[in-house]
Amino acid sequence: MSETTAFSRARATLHHVLHGKGASLAVRVVRGSGWTIAGNFGGQGLRLVSNVWLTHLLYPAAFGLMAIAQAIILGAKMLSDVGLQQSIIRSERGHDPVFLNTIWTLQVLKGLAIFVLMALVAPFAAAAYRQPLLAWIIPGLGLASLISGFASTKIVVLNRNIEIGKIVSIELGTQVLGILVMGLWAWLSPTPWALVAGNIATALAMTLATHLLIAGTPNRFALQRSTVREVWGFGGWVMVSSGLTYLVGEGRNLLNGSLVDSKTIGLMVIATTLTMVMWTAIQSVSGRVLFPAYATVWRERPQNFPAVVERSRRIQLLAGCAVAVVFALFGDRLVNLIYDSRYRGAGAFLQIMAVGSITGFLSSSYGGVLWANNRPRVSIVLLVAQLVATIALMAGGHALGGALGLIVGLSLNGVATYPVNAYVYSRMGLFQPKTDFLPFLISIALAAWVYQFGAWRGMSF
Repeated sequence: MSETTAFSRARATLHHVLHGKGASLAVRVVRGSGWTIAGNFGGQGLRLVSNVWLTHLLYPAAFGLMAIAQAIILGAKMLSDVGLQQSIIRSERGHDPVFLNTIWTLQVLKGLAIFVLMALVAPFAAAAYRQPLLAWIIPGLGLASLISGFASTKIVVLNRNIEIGKIVSIELGTQVLGILVMGLWAWLSPTPWALVAGNIATALAMTLATHLLIAGTPNRFALQRSTVREVWGFGGWVMVSSGLTYLVGEGRNLLNGSLVDSKTIGLMVIATTLTMVMWTAIQSVSGRVLFPAYATVWRERPQNFPAVVERSRRIQLLAGCAVAVVFALFGDRLVNLIYDSRYRGAGAFLQIMAVGSITGFLSSSYGGVLWANNRPRVSIVLLVAQLVATIALMAGGHALGGALGLIVGLSLNGVATYPVNAYVYSRMGLFQPKTDFLPFLISIALAAWVYQFGAWRGMSF
């Protein structure tokens, strides 16, 4: 064999290991995490650019109408989420064509059901909010969901194999297309229909891309009873979990609206958005990379599962704590730099919420673990505990200290739920107090600093 031939084969082998399906799980996780984080921040950047651009073209009420419509359709999606994609990722039959075609058929039926439901709900929502346009905007967004239901399962198989690069490229490309459609439509006709058209264009482009740009066998309609039973056995718990997750988020927003004025809610939204920057990135990595990685380890090497989870949590906690420290120490200055004087209160809220986010990371860093090793019921228990703690701490905090007490109560959620998480994960052999010790120390030190020197001391709420 010539040296040139040997070198070529070695290079091909290296490329296969680093970029192909033969790549080790660790390499795929690292590469997938990098792509996911890049896609997350790239998507946030595109949304920021599009928001700035569209605010110059559309009137504020257009965004208000879309916010109402999107909240309604988000509830429908989450309350009907039966874990179709998660079933492909976790199942041993995740590459079986009949299994995939059955999942795709159920996905199409779900999209159709959401579209019909939105068409039925829209007139009532329009009457309730006294906004006639909602009668048409809501079904328009339902049409986007119907189109998305036809997306190929090939993109989920890529996720299962932790081949994230192509997924991120397709998502960002379709997002850019949707922004261009919205911007052009808003320039020609500055109405809420520009936002609806952008959503439909994004859904259509994404669906076509999954069929045309990803190699694999095309989907066909099929309904296999064993697959439906397997999906429902797992998906029923996913639906309950999604419903509780929706209640945790929307329930908190509803509670805020009943306790404090609209100005305070606006300050809380700004602080929450900044606090969630790193958390959102970590959750993206957890759902897109860690869940399939954990599922692979649990299927193939369950004895290594605790060590893999511990290494993953250490990396997540390091990133989360680093951002939290910056926000806790300099959050008020950051807000003053970005926003005008009317929003100074958001800086104080940001400092407090940054401290609380560290203990919140201790629980969220287990993301994907329970679903990977088929313990969805336990996940439901933890979500219920989080929902109860959130409501109790926010209501109690507000009763004791008004708006500031509400923020402090919300920030104590991670501390309140930690014992429950510790008990649950210790029963599974996954509780890692040594890993949690340093973040706890950091949160205590930051809490003392914010209490003594935080921006809240010079403000009234």
